Amino acid sequence: MKEIKNNSRRDFLKKSGMLIGATVAFVPLASLLNSCEKDQLLPVEKPKEAPSGGKYPGYPIDLSQFPALLTTGGNGIMPIASFSASQKFFIKRMVKSTDEVADFIVLDSKCTHLGAVLEAPSDSIGPLKCSLHAVLFSTTADTKGTVVPGSNPSGYPVTPLKSYVCNFDKDTSKLYVQLS
Repeated sequence: MKEIKNNSRRDFLKKSGMLIGATVAFVPLASLLNSCEKDQLLPVEKPKEAPSGGKYPGYPIDLSQFPALLTTGGNGIMPIASFSASQKFFIKRMVKSTDEVADFIVLDSKCTHLGAVLEAPSDSIGPLKCSLHAVLFSTTADTKGTVVPGSNPSGYPVTPLKSYVCNFDKDTSKLYVQLS
């Protein structure tokens, strides 16, 4: 009789364990399946309106906060805080002209194929590189944002990066970027 009692206890514990395990596994699975049911977009930060009344039109960037952009050839991928903290842009300082007016280029910092983040060049003449499929985008003044010839052997449908007009105010060390 004791043997029957032990077997029934053993069976009870096995069945209870399986039931608890199934419940623990089902709850997260149900949440996952339910979340895939809805077409839900993540909230996107709304860009701020460009300030008016400045020396130049556009969104100002105080270059004193970005030391890399204070020297010729300096570059980086950074947000334009007065526009949107989440959207970033590639900014590069070009060669100065004789009148001490710096020239800059401003480009989107996401690949036009699948929106992958681009990697900033490690030097002043290097291209931007797509982190997903290694396509290169030019950062030189004459071909800014275009796909570097030979860097897309797989033929991904990549278009040039959007380029933005900008003006530099040497008195305030501010770069004004027109993002419209």
